[in-house]
Amino acid sequence: MRANWSVAQDPLGCCEGARTERGVEETEKALEKPLDTPPPSALRTWNCGGLSNFTMSICKDLGYYFLGITETHGWNSDPHALYSARQPPWDKYSGCCIALSPRARRAVIHSGTVGRRIVFARLRGRPFNLFLICIYVPHNGRTEPAQVDTYCQLEELLETVPKRDAVILLGDLSSRLHRHAGNGGLVGRWCMHTRADRGGMKLENLMENHCLRAVSTNFQPAGRRATCTYINKTPTLVPSK
Repeated sequence: MRANWSVAQDPLGCCEGARTERGVEETEKALEKPLDTPPPSALRTWNCGGLSNFTMSICKDLGYYFLGITETHGWNSDPHALYSARQPPWDKYSGCCIALSPRARRAVIHSGTVGRRIVFARLRGRPFNLFLICIYVPHNGRTEPAQVDTYCQLEELLETVPKRDAVILLGDLSSRLHRHAGNGGLVGRWCMHTRADRGGMKLENLMENHCLRAVSTNFQPAGRRATCTYINKTPTLVPSK
């Protein structure tokens, strides 16, 4: 499946300032200004188990440049986020989106989707442009779609990325990576698993082909039982959400 590219100078409606006297000039300067390489804390991902106005309000409190949200269940009411294609009835748990900070929205060059489980955006950056991908890979054993089919779509999308762009892959990949996998340091010492499953082996092969690294596995968690970087303060949501 080919990636659907949607090119727009202002795809997320960031030109509201043009209504003021100096709005046009300020907006043009903002669009031309590249985005600095973000710190790791500005990159976040979350499987929300169903997106809503309530969960989206929680996301806005995180403080991020890029937030990859998976399992949106077709919710797409936020005009400032990029959404994947609407899912059919037989795949109601799919869907993903990319939420961007106001500055990141101004840096968008183009964006698009690959089916209902992959959404991407290319952003003007410094010293290189950023190619951001959010993906929700189905669990092993699913047939519509199969896990291998989604990875094939991701492989085809990565083939289209300009060679000088920095690729940032966010999402829920439903795969287990192998600790210390690969000779080039694909996976760090703080990976949770000692053996890779079938999806993990496919992912490791894809990472090696496209020079990707599991960056988060190179950092020690805050505590021995720490399994996530964000714990919701709302008691009505279980910790896994």
